Amino acid sequence: MPIPIPSAKYALIGGSGTWGARFPEDIELADVELVQVYRDGFETPYGQSAPFKLLRIGGQPVWRVAMHGMFMDNGGPLIAPWIAAKQVAHVLEQAGVQWA
Repeated sequence: MPIPIPSAKYALIGGSGTWGARFPEDIELADVELVQVYRDGFETPYGQSAPFKLLRIGGQPVWRVAMHGMFMDNGGPLIAPWIAAKQVAHVLEQAGVQWA
């Protein structure tokens, strides 16, 4: 059974300049809280997505994904960027994200 995707209006999408950053774990900001880590990602019509983190920033739920279009599938082969981007977009659409 698929894991339900919690709602959020906002998302932070990483890229080549930020993918290695452990956000928010390595940054001490009073208004930023790590709520939950979804290490296995979510099921999408395009395959299993990359991992996501659900944050709370200033009291608002915010999704964080480290990379917009590339990841390794559980240590296996690299997922094609155009497929990974569709997976991320699907998850954020299902979450109701309006600003990313």
